Amino acid sequence: MNRNRIILAGLAAGILWIVIDFVGHGTMLMNTYAKLGAEGIIHAEPQIPFLPLLLIANLAIGLALACLYAAVRPRLGPGPKTALLIGLAVFLVLIPPNLSQAAWSKMTIDVKSWSFVIAAVQAFGASLLAGWLYKE
Repeated sequence: MNRNRIILAGLAAGILWIVIDFVGHGTMLMNTYAKLGAEGIIHAEPQIPFLPLLLIANLAIGLALACLYAAVRPRLGPGPKTALLIGLAVFLVLIPPNLSQAAWSKMTIDVKSWSFVIAAVQAFGASLLAGWLYKE
């Protein structure tokens, strides 16, 4: 495995994950979040140092995607098919927490639905980018 390319691909995938998160949650759903905060359904302000933790977690996801791609590439072959399989695996791991939120939170249905869509775009997009950038 090419560690330098794993780091490059992982950081790029993590940054893409952050961008998709910002576009999805930070712009498309921001008015909904503000309304839910004003109604007391969610906190108006984060209760933890949210942004640094989110950035670190998203970069870690990108690195994990690149590691997974590099690990399975010799067996499944290089290319978008392998990257999409990694994206599918990661998306499937993301379903239970999103499903729990959908079932138990007081979030509106649009937030719940868009969270699934955003997670899918993140998983598939970031895995494709990691696969594209990783070279042996």
